[in-house]
Amino acid sequence: MRRVTTFAVLLVLALVVASCSGEAASPEPTDQPVETLTPLETPEESFPPEPPLEEPFPSDEPFPTEEPLDTPSPEESFPTEPPLITPPPGTSIPATSCSETASEQNFYAEVVARMSWDVYCPGLPGGWHIGDAGGRWRSAGGGFLEISYEDRTGALLELKEGAFCDQPDGCAPAGSDAGAASFGDLPGTLIAGSDGSWAIVVYPGADISYLLIGRSIDEATFRDLAAGLTRVEP
Repeated sequence: MRRVTTFAVLLVLALVVASCSGEAASPEPTDQPVETLTPLETPEESFPPEPPLEEPFPSDEPFPTEEPLDTPSPEESFPTEPPLITPPPGTSIPATSCSETASEQNFYAEVVARMSWDVYCPGLPGGWHIGDAGGRWRSAGGGFLEISYEDRTGALLELKEGAFCDQPDGCAPAGSDAGAASFGDLPGTLIAGSDGSWAIVVYPGADISYLLIGRSIDEATFRDLAAGLTRVEP
């Protein structure tokens, strides 16, 4: 009986050993999928955001700047009166030189023949002609002449000579004294009219005086035209 039991135990042990040996020698099945290693997912690193740029606080105090280079200041210049352009003393022209038109030549020829005082004509450049008011003269009471001119731009000139005025201001337009000016070879006073006109008056308040008025014309041009007035030969 003890032999049978011992044999049975040995048989069981032999079967267990054989079973273990068979499992170690059997190859792994080839139909299982091949596993691949995947990298471990690492959480993305997050960095703290940069702080926003700080705007500078407004300040009433300006930043210091470099001092500007010293540059010499231009010398002050004061407006000067244009030089007086006057014909030489004693200069005179015949009435035929006062204009290219026969009617104007005859006008000055008749006036100078009747007056005892010096008669002046403007001898204007091209573009000027007798204005709508025309010209007139009278020999009685000391005598006078009045004549007007205009050009294509609308500028106007009024010339008055002789005993045409009994007012102390010479019948010049209202305005301010703008300094000395020439009426041909005669010294006159320039008046800046309050209406934008210009005038030159000679011997205001005297029995015989002279007046030239310019409208819609600049001062420099007016001065030049007035200085170009020339005495007419008798």
